[in-house]
Amino acid sequence: MNVAVSGHLTVPLPPERAFELFTPRGEQRWVAGWLPRFPAGPADESAPGTVFETDANGRRTTWVVTDRTPGRRIRYARVVSGDNAGTVTVELAGGTAGTSDVKVTYELTALTESAAEELRNFAARYPDMLRQWAGAVTVALTDPAQLHLRKPGPRSAFQMAWSSNHGVTGLWRRTVSSRAAPIRMSWTPS
Repeated sequence: MNVAVSGHLTVPLPPERAFELFTPRGEQRWVAGWLPRFPAGPADESAPGTVFETDANGRRTTWVVTDRTPGRRIRYARVVSGDNAGTVTVELAGGTAGTSDVKVTYELTALTESAAEELRNFAARYPDMLRQWAGAVTVALTDPAQLHLRKPGPRSAFQMAWSSNHGVTGLWRRTVSSRAAPIRMSWTPS
């Protein structure tokens, strides 16, 4: 069985900066428990041919960067031994007001009958997963330690759509006077 799913999320950074969030180490900024291991210790973690592994839910996944256009696209091949294999493609395009429209596509093949059912469930939950990703990225970007990802100017502000895994949605408004000034946050439920 094959599954192909695609969806979009908005990241409040321009593509050349948002791209960092979808590299192997960049995902550590917003994916809880994401700890890529690089057997060959790459000089450039997003270079085509780079191999890394992750562990989640008792399963090891082997990833290979298959191609990239810095700031615009990265594609991975991934294999969960005895379960599923396929590709993940992340494409970034400029949005409005310095944001990025991020398209994420998974194309996976089940390697067993039990994996086929898991892939059907994955496809059904995919829109929720992307909403969770958007929320996790937003939370990461509200952490003062992540301010290096964007370039705030005087009285800069950005708005972020946010959702948690509980389906709470709303709009964060974050205002920064300068890098040294405190961050002010306000939440408006939708």
